[in-house]
Formats: sequence, structure tokens, C-alpha cells
Amino acid sequence: MSKKKWSGLFLLGKIVFIVFALSYSFFSLYRIVTSLAPDFQVFYYSTKNVLMNINPYTAHNVFTIFNYPIITTFLYIPLVFLDYQIAQGVYVSLSYFAVYFIVYLCFHILDKKIKLINYLLIVSFVFMSFPTKFTLGMGQANLIGYMFLLVSYFFYGRKKDFLSGLLLGIAIIQKPILVFMLVFYLLHKSWKVFAGTMMIVITLIAGACLFNRYQFLVYYVLNVSSKLMGSKAAEVYYNQGFLGFISRLIPQLTLRSILSYIFIFSCLIMIFYVSIKKRLTSHQQFVVILTVLPLINPLSWQHHYIILIFPFIYLLIYTHIKNIKWLLVIPYLLVSWNFKNPDYRLPFSFLILSHQFIGGFILLYLLLKEKVKS
Repeated sequence: MSKKKWSGLFLLGKIVFIVFALSYSFFSLYRIVTSLAPDFQVFYYSTKNVLMNINPYTAHNVFTIFNYPIITTFLYIPLVFLDYQIAQGVYVSLSYFAVYFIVYLCFHILDKKIKLINYLLIVSFVFMSFPTKFTLGMGQANLIGYMFLLVSYFFYGRKKDFLSGLLLGIAIIQKPILVFMLVFYLLHKSWKVFAGTMMIVITLIAGACLFNRYQFLVYYVLNVSSKLMGSKAAEVYYNQGFLGFISRLIPQLTLRSILSYIFIFSCLIMIFYVSIKKRLTSHQQFVVILTVLPLINPLSWQHHYIILIFPFIYLLIYTHIKNIKWLLVIPYLLVSWNFKNPDYRLPFSFLILSHQFIGGFILLYLLLKEKVKS
């Protein structure tokens, strides 16, 4: 078969996949909007509880435990004045269209143009990945928080540090684990970014105190946040960080915790070492830290791996390593897969059921290879 015919078939395959993936994603959006997104329900009713001065951490009118600081609920106040189903529809729809914007923003940050068909192809792969499907289906905050993080980084690249910090503060309030990204700005001594971030966080904390909600902040610190760092039950399949990986191998809780802290500390040393020794560019540093985040998070649920969208796109664009674009298929499949009925009795189940952690680790390795240059 001639090269021209192969090109035609390849183009047809792209179009068929795009039509299927985007049609499926839109149908899924309709089903979510017209049913129940459990995690959004938690945000919605926890916000109402805070407004009514009811402790959101002990209330029983939510799907599951509310594990966020109460300042996170402030972002949802405009939605609680809407009927629940309408509010859920608005929020999930914003998360859905955030996917399109996130992919566009990745290329915009990297100053790279992309053909429409290739843009839609990448969006399709993002929608077909389990972390994206799950975060949309549950009505989680991941995509909107991630969008604010990338917008913040975009403005940082345009020398608007204080605005970048304000947007980063919103991202951290939306998803507190994103506070880890301050490591990047610490490397660059970007104190204006820190100032903007602190202004947002301190303003909301002051607001909580002003309206007599400080007791909920204290309760969160004393009774909720410490439990999020524990190693008990960390072996559950849906936990795909290093702690989940090591917990499926080691039953002793104390040893799990020790090894987890050693891994976190080692990753931080690695970030500082490669940033200085290998003189990584800002983009390289940013994507490396992004990739490390779900690996070290003690409770790194599967949907947290949507954070790898930017590292995948970065590597797809900039790598000069032969055949690495095809190698990216391996971490993509590992990150995107999900076992509906995980079997812990399988041989080497600690490896098989840690596929996302392994996929993220492979991606990190590829990012750190010497020839990956921008």
C-alpha cells in the first residue's frame, strides 16, 4: 500500500476516534448532569452547612466525609443559591469544558501552534482516560483547580507574578494538595507569587474568623488534616501514590509511613538536584514537579492523575529522543486504565494494582532523561 493511502487511512482513523470519543464524552456529560455527582453533593451541602454555622466535618447530610478546609467552601457559595440539580449541571459542565481549555492552555504556555484535528485528538485521549471520566462522573474539583494552576503558570511566564500568585491561591484553595507546587516558585525565588498566594489564603481565613467560623478551621487542623497523612487502609486500590504502592506490599503501618516519608524526602532532593545540576528550564522544572506530586501524595486517588496532562503534552512536543512518542503510549495506558473489580489475590498484585503509580514513574523517568530539552 502506498504512503499516500496509509496517510489517508491514518487520517480517517483519527477522525473516527475523535467523533467516537467526543460523542461519548458529551453523552456522559448529559448523564452526569441529569443524575447525581456524589462529590459535588459533598461540596454543595458542606457549603450550606458552613453558611448555617453547622460543622461540615460532623454533618450527616452528605455522601461522604468532607476533607477540605472550610475556606474551600467559599468558592461554592454562588452555586448554593441555585437549585441543587442546576448547580450540579453548571459545575460539571464547567469541569467538562475545562478539559478543552486545559489542552489549549498547555500549547499556549509552550508557545506551540497545533492543527485543529491534532488538538481534538489530544482532547479525545484526555476524555477517554479513566481519571478524567471519574473526576467528571463524581463532580470533583480536580479539573477546575488544575485549570487555575495552569492559568497561574501562564501569567507567571508573562512576568505577572502577583496575578500568578492570586490565581495559584485559588487553585490551592480548590485543591489544597496543589500547595506542593510552591516548590517550583521557591526554586525561582518568586516572592511576589508567594505574596499573591498568601493574600488569597489569609483573606479567606480572616473571612472565616470574621463570620465566626474559626472553630471549623481549628476542627479541621486537629481532627481532619492529620488523618489524611495516615497509612491505615492506604493499600486500597484507588490509592495510586507511593504509599498505596508500598502498602500493598508491606502490612506494617509504621514501616509504611517511614518508607513513604523517605520517598517524599528523596523526591524533593531529586527535584532540587536536577534543577540545579542539569540546569532544567522553567517548563522542565514545572512538569517534573507536577509529575512528582501524585507519586508522593499519601492519598493519591486515581482521578488525581489528570495532573499529568501537561507533562504528557510537554514530552510529546519537546522530546528529541528517538521513538519516545511511541513510548508515551505505555505510561498513558497505565495511567488511563482502571480495574472495575481489583483482585488482590493475583500474583504480583502490588505491581498490577499500582499501574498508575508505575505509569507516572515511567513518565517521570522520561522527563528526566538528559536529551529531553526545550
